[in-house]
Amino acid sequence: MLAGIYGVYTDKMERRRYRLFFILAGLVSAISGTLLPLEIFLLVSAPLLFFFHLLMTGSIFALFEALNVYLGYTFSGNPLTATPGSIIDMIVYWRNVDLMKSLLIIVLVGSITGLLYLAATTYYFRKGAVNLVDVNELEHRLGAFLASVGGIDNIRMIHAAPTKLTVQVYDRSVIDFSKIHHYDVSRIVETRAGYSLSYGAPSHMLWEEVMKLKKQLPIVETKSA
Repeated sequence: MLAGIYGVYTDKMERRRYRLFFILAGLVSAISGTLLPLEIFLLVSAPLLFFFHLLMTGSIFALFEALNVYLGYTFSGNPLTATPGSIIDMIVYWRNVDLMKSLLIIVLVGSITGLLYLAATTYYFRKGAVNLVDVNELEHRLGAFLASVGGIDNIRMIHAAPTKLTVQVYDRSVIDFSKIHHYDVSRIVETRAGYSLSYGAPSHMLWEEVMKLKKQLPIVETKSA
């Protein structure tokens, strides 16, 4: 899932800036055996992905129950410092021949689950991060965004992150962010990189739609000429 979220960044500089963070986040999660920070992020920014995570977690436990896959856990220290389910436990368990079958099943299921998480995360941020009931929601948000920045012709550069859009324009005098509904954008900040608009999870979908329109600009200009 972390790989899927990392893939949402379209700015190469931001990718390099956050690469180490995502690597460390994965290592900390593997060592500590907890996904709480990621789960909080999903609950706030991508509720559908959070419910997908809950569904997958329950399904995996049910599958292991059906396959009689169990791993014991022993700890002689303070329970508050115990980290069951970490990569450290996995390394220790590999020394036990009796647990080899269970470990192989866990690794296989974990690999398949990882691919499913990657596919679900990628699909969500690229296709499913809008209201599934209102099929025109993305079109409405796109229209309001373009109107607020002075049209597609005024966009000089635009990049997407998991929860925001960053846009640079040619003419700032035509900017009017009051045209965007307040419930679509939680925050608008002017930074050195441009205007940062916190659209939440649909940010990447909006970026893709804007890029499609920008690619059509030369064709439109040629026809009009």
